[in-house]
Amino acid sequence: MAAVQLPNAVVTSTVSVPIPTPAPGIDNPVVVPAQPATGIANAQPFTANAIPSKLPPFPLNHPRILWDNLLINAAATSTGGTNPGYTQIPNTAQRWAFTGAQSITFTLPGAVNIDSVALGSQNLKGATVTVEYSATAASSFISFAPSKVATKYPSMMFHISSAVSATRVKITVSNAGATNKIIGSIYAGIALQMQRPFYSGHTPINLAPETSYYSSVTEGGSYIGEEIRRRGYSASPSWSNLDNDWLRYYFLPFAQPEGILLPFYFAWNLLEHPDDVGFGKSTGDIVPSLMGTRDLWTVSMDIRGFS
Repeated sequence: MAAVQLPNAVVTSTVSVPIPTPAPGIDNPVVVPAQPATGIANAQPFTANAIPSKLPPFPLNHPRILWDNLLINAAATSTGGTNPGYTQIPNTAQRWAFTGAQSITFTLPGAVNIDSVALGSQNLKGATVTVEYSATAASSFISFAPSKVATKYPSMMFHISSAVSATRVKITVSNAGATNKIIGSIYAGIALQMQRPFYSGHTPINLAPETSYYSSVTEGGSYIGEEIRRRGYSASPSWSNLDNDWLRYYFLPFAQPEGILLPFYFAWNLLEHPDDVGFGKSTGDIVPSLMGTRDLWTVSMDIRGFS
């Protein structure tokens, strides 16, 4: 029998519907007070990091290149030894030779600004080297930088953060013992400060010997002996992200043929490795290149170092 639907009829369900149980505490909620943030009352504003300067001075971990030697036209005198003037010419096969504690003094025609003094082609290992200067040709000598004990490496550099005006530069070698000592090159002037340090790997020039050998081998391949033909050092530093203004004003005077015609001193990180100094010259032209990122440049060079 079919069901009959009655209009306006009320249908009463016999199914029991459970009433939800209220969550505990909902009927009596507790308001939690806001907790104050520690230190908000004395909050300190953040300070933005300073943008690195495009112009020197730069930190000591940036390489230094001493290339413009202001001592070339100075009068050189020494307390002993022979040919102190040989230290002013780039021919390092000719050297100032001396024995014991001696000093050499350079008197310039007039006062010049210097922030670096470097020695090369020397065998002063174990001796103490002191650099002084005087503002005039008659005034007393003043310490230029702390004294150093020479290492086994043939070059060393003294560098200060602010240039001084000097008419005379004096270098004293003490605790040298009785053996013969030599110095083939002495520079003084304003060092070029590279705008960027080395962010990746770099081989210091004084740790990169470049040696040519004479080898003797029989027709059957037996070893007879070997002799050193020529000693030297080499390095290939490179830099990126160099600012256009810095490159043109500071670097290009050095990179032009007139600048690289003569040897120069190269220190890659005087802050952490003050003994890593080399004396050499570029093996060819130094040509910067635009990186294609803003107006930034990259540059590299090959250096042949002298002992």
